[in-house]
Amino acid sequence: MCRIVGFIDKNKEYSKKEVLVAMRDTMISGGPDDAGQYIDSNIALGHRRLSIIELSKLGHQPMISEDENYIISYNGEVYNHEEVRKELIQNGYIFKSHSDTEVILKSFIQWKEKCLDKFHGMFSFVIYSKKEKTLFIARDRVGVKPLYFYKTEDIFLFSSEIKAFHKHPSFDKKLSYEGLSQYLKYSYIPAPYTIFEDCYKLEPGHYMNVNIETLDIDKKCYWDPQTFYDMPKLDISYEEAKEKLEEILTKSFELRMVSDVPIGMFLSGGIDSSTLLALLSKDKKREIKTFTIGFEENEFNEAVFAKEYAKHLGTEHHEHYLSKQDSLDIIPKLPDIWDEPFADASQIPTYLVSKFTKAHVTVSLSADGGDELFFGYPKYWLTKNRVKTIEKYKGLFSIASLLSDDILVKVGHKLNIGDKLLKTKKLLKKEGSIYANAFDIGQHIYTEHYQDKMFNKKFEKDIKNNFKQFENANISDEEKMLLVDFKTYLPDDILTKVDRATMAVSLEGREPFLDQDIFEFVARLPFAYKYKDGVTKRILREILYKYIPKEMVERPKMGFGIPLETWCREDKRLSKLVKEQLSKERIEKDGIFDYEVIGGELERYFNGEKISFNKIWTLFMFQMWYERWM
Repeated sequence: MCRIVGFIDKNKEYSKKEVLVAMRDTMISGGPDDAGQYIDSNIALGHRRLSIIELSKLGHQPMISEDENYIISYNGEVYNHEEVRKELIQNGYIFKSHSDTEVILKSFIQWKEKCLDKFHGMFSFVIYSKKEKTLFIARDRVGVKPLYFYKTEDIFLFSSEIKAFHKHPSFDKKLSYEGLSQYLKYSYIPAPYTIFEDCYKLEPGHYMNVNIETLDIDKKCYWDPQTFYDMPKLDISYEEAKEKLEEILTKSFELRMVSDVPIGMFLSGGIDSSTLLALLSKDKKREIKTFTIGFEENEFNEAVFAKEYAKHLGTEHHEHYLSKQDSLDIIPKLPDIWDEPFADASQIPTYLVSKFTKAHVTVSLSADGGDELFFGYPKYWLTKNRVKTIEKYKGLFSIASLLSDDILVKVGHKLNIGDKLLKTKKLLKKEGSIYANAFDIGQHIYTEHYQDKMFNKKFEKDIKNNFKQFENANISDEEKMLLVDFKTYLPDDILTKVDRATMAVSLEGREPFLDQDIFEFVARLPFAYKYKDGVTKRILREILYKYIPKEMVERPKMGFGIPLETWCREDKRLSKLVKEQLSKERIEKDGIFDYEVIGGELERYFNGEKISFNKIWTLFMFQMWYERWM
């Protein structure tokens, strides 16, 4: 696991090496073990290394091919690199190191972009071809590893984190109101948007070629999850599917245990991490280190369950109970760790469990992706219930929809139900299926109506319904929800959260559930194998029951959170910070929002009205970010 950075720039009025090193070293925590750079005329590549595979200097990057034509800077892990290495050796290649970096470089020389089809892993990498005068840039299928780029007529920058761009003299940090609008809608910014103009995320499963001389970009998709949902469902019995899935899961999990440094895993006490632990524990000779954080508040504390599972499966278990102060102390540091606006409050416990884990190991497995694969989130069945309710009382809702938006908002406040009436009106008036609109609107933090009022500046907002791109796909509405989340929420919220949290403490985070073999199999299973009679993650649960008794497992799902809303109201230090960031003076000084709108929301919240805490936290985190980076 590492960090990469670089640029193409014909400007000769500054030291490219000094600028490159400054950009690179904004990300030292993501690569504390080694650093390197390569500069050739107009192009510069930089690298920070966290040594995991091939700990010697032979793994140093940027790595140069024997003929000096290809230079790679790479972030991530290719878990099947030994298998690919053998194929390359059969094709006549000779290796100098044990590193997967050398495997990627020689795979590209042999197969060009087709090399991506061979890799199982998480990665973003750049390969400079001197003779072809191109920069090849690729990102893994699911988006575990990040890749940002900034492009104008004269310059092209790329990096694992946006913060590096601030060190380049040609980076013009203009706020993207489109990116901000997306953030206010979701509390994160979905690809390809970012918070800056001319700055983009490379989408998961994509690669691009950049012409060194013209800066023209040719971007293509090499893996699309919809392809596998569009295929016919597998003709396989439930028992056969369960047996096959366990086999695929075990193979994927085992592949991610390859490491030259100590490895552990996060254990939350939920279905996904418990299944990961159970299948890895089949090898009785392996000693597994598990890590959990706990809270004194019972409604947020899964540590007691994790401890039971760890004891049952015989792990070396480590747990740490967090105080309120532990969490509050990290809040001022969040804009440095997440360097564009990000308001998933579980970022706080994710960072703290990463910090605790890093004291014992260098690599940790996580179990993200299980909800998106197996229909695990409550929002899925809540959407189903919402649609049933609206269809049942459609006439009543239609009458209410005749009222103006402002009246519905006021009535919602009086009834202490927030903006639910307004959202229902928008749902009924939108084009397309009620299911698509119900799921999409259910994700909104700030609706289009509210955004129209809160901005001082008028601009064209691209308020996309992510569901609609799949609306005509020949799959069920339930599967469309899974597909939407797999392509948006998973990479741009969940994986972004984990990547920044782990890299901030120099810990490599791995995602065993996100191997393409797992997805390509699960996507083609009959939906009833995942969800039936109100049981979520049905097939995964029944695999887990083989190793942990059902009575230990069955309990309500808990999110990975902290009692932040309570603290925000009751803790003087936090409430003061929130009020300062959202004060009339700050809002008017920045000039982005209308305080008459923002201030009223904040006042109602602290007066105890039912205002969504997500709204307050989303605005607060933007203001914190703006103060740090603008």
